[in-house]
Amino acid sequence: MITYKVKTMTTLDNQPNNHGVIMKNNELQQLLTVPKVMEHFGISRTTLYLLTKTELPFVKVRNRKFFRPEDINNLIKKNYHTP
Repeated sequence: MITYKVKTMTTLDNQPNNHGVIMKNNELQQLLTVPKVMEHFGISRTTLYLLTKTELPFVKVRNRKFFRPEDINNLIKKNYHTP
């Protein structure tokens, strides 16, 4: 007999929908969509696609990609250069 531990996700208060939210260690975590990341960096979809191929991790749900804010911050720290 195999026993599975199932985590249930309750609805969020004061949120119109639950899009872009995941559970991590029983904590809800906000995810960024492709358009939000493109707007934040001021880059094209093609450039973002290339970043996902080389250095930017993402969560894929069906055919949509989502990004964790800490991964975005890590990318910024990794590529930060001072003269």
